Amino acid sequence: MRNRKKIIFHKKYFVALFILFYMSNTKILYAQMDTIKTIRKDTSQIVPVEIISGTVGIGGSSLGFPMLNAGLSFQKNQHIYSLRYIFTEEAIEAVALYAHSEPLEKISEFGFLYSIEKKWTHRFSGSAGGGVSYVQGIKRGEYLHTDTSIFGNVQYYERKNFQSVGLMMDAKISLLLSKYFNLNANGFADLNIYKSFFGIGLGMNFNIPFNKK
Repeated sequence: MRNRKKIIFHKKYFVALFILFYMSNTKILYAQMDTIKTIRKDTSQIVPVEIISGTVGIGGSSLGFPMLNAGLSFQKNQHIYSLRYIFTEEAIEAVALYAHSEPLEKISEFGFLYSIEKKWTHRFSGSAGGGVSYVQGIKRGEYLHTDTSIFGNVQYYERKNFQSVGLMMDAKISLLLSKYFNLNANGFADLNIYKSFFGIGLGMNFNIPFNKK
């Protein structure tokens, strides 16, 4: 009889444990299902960002002011693929018109840039990236002679045309004005074996947002 009572007691204990285990796992299962539904709902509300942008800007470089730049880019979420063009030329101040060196140095750059964007707020974002470029321009070579006048001296050097491949860098801060326009300030650099340069600029982006169906 005692053994039978023990068996019955053990069965009751086992059934109670089974019910408790079932109820606890059922709650966990429902919680997991609710979490999955919430994640799917949140994911379905995320709209992929796909934007084509054109950029025009002006600034100054290590050669002088002004520096002109233009670009065309495609953005998919935080990834930005851009074509960048920059033209910069050595500047002459009016007071130095008769006291400078010739020829004036100038560079034009065309290249491909890949950047990553980081959004800080709805209107402010930043991006940074690098790429490869083709550069060409004019730089001074060996000294030739000096023309002297009462206003000053003009030193003449050998004119050297060059072409090279460079490494591009770019860092940008953007202010979104509307869905189609934003202002940006950027720092840039190009490293090449003939005439490396760097600078800062201000620009305007003209955006065409779209999403694939």
